[in-house]
Amino acid sequence: MRPDAGEIPFYVEEGLSQAGYESIRAADTPMVCYIQGGESTLCLVQQPGVSALISVDAQSFPG
Repeated sequence: MRPDAGEIPFYVEEGLSQAGYESIRAADTPMVCYIQGGESTLCLVQQPGVSALISVDAQSFPG
């Protein structure tokens, strides 16, 4: 899944359903994103009651 417009593609984590992603967005869960190499970022959230961070998406840099 990725937006139709925009110069930085956004890819939802494999295995994360549309409903699951929308639930995270609706909860306004804090997110941390970091550069995971020269070409992309990885974004993680911590849902209430879950001790581990969950990967929700990656973004590829243009070029």
